[in-house]
Amino acid sequence: YEIYQCDWSSDVALPISTEQEVTAGMLVLAQSGRADAQTALGIRYALGKGVTRDYAEGARWLRTAAEQGQRFAQFNLGVLYASGNGVAQDNASAYLWFSLAASRATGDERADYLSYRDRVAPLLTPQQIADAQHRAREWQAAFEKRQAQRK
Repeated sequence: YEIYQCDWSSDVALPISTEQEVTAGMLVLAQSGRADAQTALGIRYALGKGVTRDYAEGARWLRTAAEQGQRFAQFNLGVLYASGNGVAQDNASAYLWFSLAASRATGDERADYLSYRDRVAPLLTPQQIADAQHRAREWQAAFEKRQAQRK
């Protein structure tokens, strides 16, 4: 399993010249609640790009963005669960996050996310798959409820 890098761009102009400055700018935006910046920051921590590699910190930022419905964060959080980097290795949670990411993607991206989900499925019992699917439906319902309350 491999972390996917994202092409991150911000609508906020950041006067940057080093990887550390990019990371510092992302941190400001991530702390303000921007899911795209949280995702990019989580990936930077997981890859050690512009920061010392810290899978746990990467997982923390990816989870924050994933909970906001950011599919790229959901996918990469699934990668961390599948590999056990930064979180306890848990194929059922990987299945959950890959499924949620796929539900938000289209085309080749969706197919890619589903292929990752399908790679962990044989490592699970039918009951674990059913439980992960149930958790995904519960997560989706709670997410939709939160979104409706914001409107």
